[in-house]
Amino acid sequence: MAKLRSWQKNPQPQPRGGEQEWLKRGMTKHSGFSVVATQVASYAVLLFAVMTLGSHTAAGLIGLGFLLLSGSMVMLVGWPFEGEARESVFARVFASVTFLAGFAFLASGEFYVDATFTRWAVFLVVWFWILVFVSFLRQMMRRNRSHLIRSLSVGIMASLATLGAVCWMFLPSLVDDLRDEAAPAWLVTTVIAVLVVVLAALAAVSVTWWSHKPHKLPFSWMGMGMVPVLMSGYCVFVAAFIVHVAL
Repeated sequence: MAKLRSWQKNPQPQPRGGEQEWLKRGMTKHSGFSVVATQVASYAVLLFAVMTLGSHTAAGLIGLGFLLLSGSMVMLVGWPFEGEARESVFARVFASVTFLAGFAFLASGEFYVDATFTRWAVFLVVWFWILVFVSFLRQMMRRNRSHLIRSLSVGIMASLATLGAVCWMFLPSLVDDLRDEAAPAWLVTTVIAVLVVVLAALAAVSVTWWSHKPHKLPFSWMGMGMVPVLMSGYCVFVAAFIVHVAL
């Protein structure tokens, strides 16, 4: 008897329910290139908005906030995570609340002074605790606790992504400080190099994640592309904080 090959031992999962129709329409046939293209386009749009609308103007801040809200909605609608739709309702709602709470807190204070960075750092720590507590409480309240780890991790990941989106509001501060004549060349080079490496690493991880995703829903490739973009907001905040303190 011939020896079974690996693909025969572990057959690929078959599309569920309406996925057959989506596959026929090509709505889920997107490679890792589409995921990376989404990220590159998002970074370009964010930088373009800051450069053209102004970094410390009301129009610039409002425009940047609108773009971040739009990116968060793309992720929540595209929903790149595993699980049934009804399982994700609470995660999507709480992720939306996280974005609104973070944005409201940041907008309640003065922008880009020393207190802005410290207040936001404290808020991140506090909200992380709230996020974990609420997520665990939600799981304990479920009647059917099947796939508990998956459901818990998905909820936390979604809220972390939308909270990271708010961190992108520090991009104007980072851009201005890096363009300041007082900024040392070595600091500018180091910050830019580290950010590029981090963004490239996140892109590579997202492609791997997408290629191993068993069930690809319509437009989930856009949601998958937005997750690294939103998550990288934490790096932007840390970089802006370091450069601000250094100057």
